[in-house]
Amino acid sequence: MHYDVVIIGAGMSGLAAGIRLAYYNKRVCIVEKHYRVGGLNSFYSLGKHRFDVGLHAMTNYVPKGVKSAPLPKLLRQLKLTVDDFALCPQRMSVIKFPDKALRFNNGFDFFVQEIADNFPRQADNFQKLLRTISEYDELNLYTKPISARQVVSSIISDPLLVDMIFCPLMFYGNAQEGDMEFGQFVIMFKSIFKEGLARPEAGVRHILDVLVKKYKSCGGELKVRCAVTGLKCTNGRVVSISLENGETLTADRILSSAGYVETMKLLANHDSSKLNYQAGQLSFVEFILILNKEPAEMGYNTAITFYNNSDRFDYRKPDKLVDVSSGVICCPNNFQFENPLPEGIIRITNMANFDFWNKLS
Repeated sequence: MHYDVVIIGAGMSGLAAGIRLAYYNKRVCIVEKHYRVGGLNSFYSLGKHRFDVGLHAMTNYVPKGVKSAPLPKLLRQLKLTVDDFALCPQRMSVIKFPDKALRFNNGFDFFVQEIADNFPRQADNFQKLLRTISEYDELNLYTKPISARQVVSSIISDPLLVDMIFCPLMFYGNAQEGDMEFGQFVIMFKSIFKEGLARPEAGVRHILDVLVKKYKSCGGELKVRCAVTGLKCTNGRVVSISLENGETLTADRILSSAGYVETMKLLANHDSSKLNYQAGQLSFVEFILILNKEPAEMGYNTAITFYNNSDRFDYRKPDKLVDVSSGVICCPNNFQFENPLPEGIIRITNMANFDFWNKLS
């Protein structure tokens, strides 16, 4: 079967790319090895319970009517509206360290005041950091990568405040141990602090349903349970993919959202010794608790807590199964829904060592 475009992976990026291409009359096929779409942001059912995987909340949330922010721009490109995602904003989140706590909501002025109240000596430095962020072109692909730690620490002189700012940005948008590229820092700072967090009442399932429905309405084809086993190249370009069921798909263009290392391994002449890019070292484990009452009834009103119990925030692969000294506690109930969720849920995410988990029998 021949297509204009074949996309490997039906995660959010693969679905979004498929919508854009299919909308402009390209014959598109997305192949997904799992039986369910979503990739790293999906869902599953266990008994009568429904669980989200990956996504705690959508970042870049802005009030309805704001048009210049990234999320409204993306929705316009996908020919969707803000109402399609049915996003409900957070109530309040917090960055909690042993001696300090910084609250933030979807009003950036509130966070600026929290910095001034808790770190009065850093108030002017924080304003300088905001000017640096505002002046930086994070979307310029030709900018030389620089260390975010280096930039921020040259402006903010209190290491505790530096760690507290980095904690949410790293957990929600960084695959690098210990540091992050400054452009990525700027993107995540704006998306979490300057804009905000929100989620649909039905969770990630609703977002994925909207994307799949839009993709199919544009004429796109979706194949699930179709693992890709190989890529065929001709004259330096991928021209076809082989599927686990023995089928071969050809296309004028083949896109992969499966990850660089994972995609390169599918090449027939793959030689790992020649790859100059290593697979990421960071993995995460999630614990989900089901409660018999609303968390607010137990005195827990925070939407998301980014916590760290150590002297310094150390974002790296742990030397044990799970590192519980830092993590993210998400309470889906504590978003501004019209109706309460059917049950209380708390999700706890911590860094994990994949190698140790993979060796368990």
